[in-house]
Order: sequence, then C-alpha cells, then structure tokens
Amino acid sequence: MPTEPRHLATWLSPRDAVGYIRAALAAPSSTRFVTAYAVSGNTRRFWELPATSELAYTPVDDAETHAAGVPGDLPADPAGVQAGHYAEPAFTLQHLRRRTGFTPSTPD
Repeated sequence: MPTEPRHLATWLSPRDAVGYIRAALAAPSSTRFVTAYAVSGNTRRFWELPATSELAYTPVDDAETHAAGVPGDLPADPAGVQAGHYAEPAFTLQHLRRRTGFTPSTPD
C-alpha cells in the first residue's frame, strides 16, 4: 500500500506484479528483450507502460484509491531520483560507511 506521496506515482500492487511476471513469461518469441518499469496503472504515474506488442499486460490497480491514507500532498517529482530519498547520497553513504568504512573523497 502507498505510504508517501511518491508512491502514488510509483506503486506496484501485488496483483499487478503477478500480472507483469506472467506477461513476461508468456511474451511472444519475437520479444527478445524489453526494459520496462513494472508499475500499476496509477493516475499520477510518470513512467511509461511497455507497449502491449512487447509485453501484453495492462495494469488494473491504481494507487489513487489509497490516496486519502497517504500523508502530505506533495506531488512526485519525475526529475527526482527514481527511488526517492532512498537513492540520495546522504541516505546511501551512511550505509556504505557502516558496512565498509567507505569515505568518499571530496572534489577539489
């Protein structure tokens, strides 16, 4: 279930995840390779769905049905990092430092 505003654009429901996996396994032999975001049919979605000629699946769920339970009203930023704050350097580096002792060099 979506828990933050960005999820209203990027959420993938369990039912749609299964649908995408089934579609990928049943893709025609003419489809040799596809790069696609598996995302539900969210009203606020900014990722494009794969063409049905490549992956014959149309998502059925929409995160908007859960919008009332999501705190905040900031729209997702399609130009922002794809994983939200989890992919920002401040979040990632703290985990790298803890596991490996890695400290990035600062540019001159």
